[in-house]
Amino acid sequence: MSGPNTMSAWRYSTAYGGLEKNLRAVSDAPIPSHDKLRSNQIIVRVRAASINPIDYKMVEIPVVGSHMAKMPATPGKDFSGDVVHVSASNSTGLSEGQRVFGRLHGQPSLGALAQYILVNVGVDACVALPDGVSYESGAAVGTAGMAALQSIRPFLPEKEGTVLINGGSSGVGTWGIQFAKALGAKDIVTTCSASSVDFCTTLGATECIDYRSTDIVDVLKKKGQVFDVVADFIGTPTNLYKECHHFLKPTGYFNQIGASPSFSGVTRLWFSQYQPSCLGGGKRNFAFLRSQNEKEDFELVGKWLQEGKVKAIIDSTFEWTDAINAYKKLKTGRAKGKIIVKGIAT
Repeated sequence: MSGPNTMSAWRYSTAYGGLEKNLRAVSDAPIPSHDKLRSNQIIVRVRAASINPIDYKMVEIPVVGSHMAKMPATPGKDFSGDVVHVSASNSTGLSEGQRVFGRLHGQPSLGALAQYILVNVGVDACVALPDGVSYESGAAVGTAGMAALQSIRPFLPEKEGTVLINGGSSGVGTWGIQFAKALGAKDIVTTCSASSVDFCTTLGATECIDYRSTDIVDVLKKKGQVFDVVADFIGTPTNLYKECHHFLKPTGYFNQIGASPSFSGVTRLWFSQYQPSCLGGGKRNFAFLRSQNEKEDFELVGKWLQEGKVKAIIDSTFEWTDAINAYKKLKTGRAKGKIIVKGIAT
């Protein structure tokens, strides 16, 4: 049982051998103090959190990973919940009792898998959760939703754009397909397994390429230079960028989100970004994008959720006490959509 100055949280002191093997539920984590809140700070009671590969990939890197967060640490970036405290000089535009959703910045030590979180509005993203949108749907936006929106929206023509989404059934991909459709894309081509074709088509994909039975690059080459944007959410096949000049317009953009934090993965990213085409590098605009906490983007997705233009695709929802199994499921790579962990029951 938590005391008056403590709360329940999932914590780990090392990620050696795997984050899920080191997570422990505690009831004596220090609760964020509301006595000296700055004008941009609020305290949120977490009602739901969504988990992401970034939660474990960075902290599991040998040697370096142990310095990514101050230990003991609580994982999780994406949240929804209720504002329980604001400062006397509150400048956030949010009020106590208001439902909110958002995303914590960086690799937080005090993450979303906690009873309460301290949110630095402006650095962390936190906006009102629209009426009719569930806590689970709000929590599902976060990292994956921003990655999808920010890799497509700024680069898509206003009318009849064409998009290739690599990894359509992933947590990011399910948002990406829907966002491309909401933004008016004419053709939305995605890669997925044969078993996910109907799923991705329902979300708005106009064509699905089975990555298991075909060579994705060969199939795309036959299409010619038709795409305005390639959004690579999984990082494989590893030659997708190098060969993209065959299917991406000269004015198009190749935006990569998914990548391995391994040495080989980082090396490929470096060469993709900096190796000149005359020395064997790619021949199209390339960017490795990281989700940004843009208030306007969160508000736009919230509006689309409320209007029914998009929906949160939730693969599975785990009770608070089952967070370890949530990470085990995430690590299988087989989730279609987001994995949610409910907040601790009152």
